[in-house]
Amino acid sequence: MKNKEQQKKEYITGRITNQNGNPVSKATIYLLGSTVKSNSDSEGEYQIEAVVGDELVITHPKYKN
Repeated sequence: MKNKEQQKKEYITGRITNQNGNPVSKATIYLLGSTVKSNSDSEGEYQIEAVVGDELVITHPKYKN
C-alpha cells in the first residue's frame, strides 16, 4: 500500500453555502494535519489538492465550527 506522499493527488472542488443556500466567501478550507489550504471565492467555490482519505476542515470567522 502506498503512503500519502506516494498517492496520486487530485483537485477537489466544492461550493460552500450557508443555511439559506447563499455562498460563503472567504472561508478557509484546509487538510487536517497539513499546511495545505485554500479559500472560497465570492461564489463560495474552492479548489484544493488532496488524496483519497484526506479530511477537509472548513472555517469562517462568522460561523461556529
